[in-house]
Amino acid sequence: MSGLQMGLMSDDNFGSKSIDTAKTTGSAIYGGIRYELPIDWMNRPKIGFEYNRGSRYWFSFTPGSSEIYNRLATRGEAFDTYYIQPFNDYLFLRTGYTRIRYKWSGSGMPIGTPRYYSEKPIFDNFYILLDARF
Repeated sequence: MSGLQMGLMSDDNFGSKSIDTAKTTGSAIYGGIRYELPIDWMNRPKIGFEYNRGSRYWFSFTPGSSEIYNRLATRGEAFDTYYIQPFNDYLFLRTGYTRIRYKWSGSGMPIGTPRYYSEKPIFDNFYILLDARF
């Protein structure tokens, strides 16, 4: 019996006595490295790299993300390389490059059955941010 398909709230196993969670469980890996450059006259800037990969049913609980593309919710792979230049204890300039290769549709959405992309869409983003702490 086929019912309404809604991703994590899916009834893919409707009518079955036991649900095979291995088929509908989402997972992700995340890692990164950051190095502080020992240059005191530049306020010790930082360089870093982050990577994450999400599976077909991955759903991160980051709906309030300030990133328009919500990198941590990616169903596919995401790479982020950045440089942080502190001006003082409260003001930072961050510049970087992010590349996301989507493998499944619906990244960041708990509704809708994830569909496999035969041609992987790629999202490239170069950014410059000025962050202030209070």
